[in-house]
Formats: sequence, structure tokens, C-alpha cells
Amino acid sequence: MTCRRMAGLLAVLVTLGTAGLAAQSREPSADVEMLRQQVEERFSERVRQELGLSDDQAEKLRATSREFALKRRDLFREERRTRLALGEQMRPGSAADQDSVARLTEKIGQSRSDVSRSYQDELEAMTFLTPVQRARYFQLRERLLERVRDAQSRRQGMTPRAGRPRLRGGLR
Repeated sequence: MTCRRMAGLLAVLVTLGTAGLAAQSREPSADVEMLRQQVEERFSERVRQELGLSDDQAEKLRATSREFALKRRDLFREERRTRLALGEQMRPGSAADQDSVARLTEKIGQSRSDVSRSYQDELEAMTFLTPVQRARYFQLRERLLERVRDAQSRRQGMTPRAGRPRLRGGLR
């Protein structure tokens, strides 16, 4: 699959995945999950080809990546809930409870630490890859995540990586 085609599929995935952000507690639709699975499968195949993985390595990588991705998804979901609660505490016109704000802020810091540790644990769990394969895998994954972030930024009317609103005609 070409990079352009994968980027197009990612844009569709991001669009569908962010369409229902207003209902935060709602689970992703079957269509979004199906698209996510397709992207993951295509990405896995590309990684397998570029890294020259054996069948055994590819399966171990898929299982390891899935396990840690699910853990991080839960961590991100919990951090989002905490950020929303903090936002409620800091809403203009309401008196913020200092103890509650301190606890929520500490919880966000711990969540970031947990996510960071998750990436480190994933790296350590990939002993079935050579150091070069691990580095290349993380490069490919970062490129994929960057494209997802860019697509999300465009969808939200921001210029990719700049975080600024786009002006008419695409000027900055």
C-alpha cells in the first residue's frame, strides 16, 4: 500500500473517530473499529516488509503492540476524564476547590508518567527484534501517529504541527 493511500485511509479513520467526540462515554462505532483494524493490519504488513520480519517476529510484534496500545488507550481515556474534571474545577465563575485541583493535577502528572513507562515497557518487551528493527519500528509508528495528528489538526481547522488556525486560502 502506498503512503498516500494509507494517509487517505487514516484521514477517513480520524474523521470517523472524532465525529462523535461530544459523547465521550460512547464506545467507538463498529465502522470506526473496522477502519482502525484495517489501518493496523496494513501498518503491520508494511512494518513486516520494511523490517524483514519472520512470521514469528511479526506475530509477536503484533501481540505486543496491541497489548501496550490497549493499556495506553485506557491511560489516555482516564487522563482525559481527569482533565475534564479539572476543567470543571477551573471554570470561570466557580470557586475551585484547592485540594481537588491539587489531586487532579497530581493525577495528570502520574498519568503522563504511566504513559511514558508504558512506552519503555513496550520497548523492553520487544527482545525478539534487533535494536535496529526496534528503532525502525518506532520511526514508522511515529510517522503514522504524526499523520494522524496532522489529519486531526486539519479537521479542527488548525495548521498541522503549528496549532494555529488556518487563514482563508491556506495562508498562515
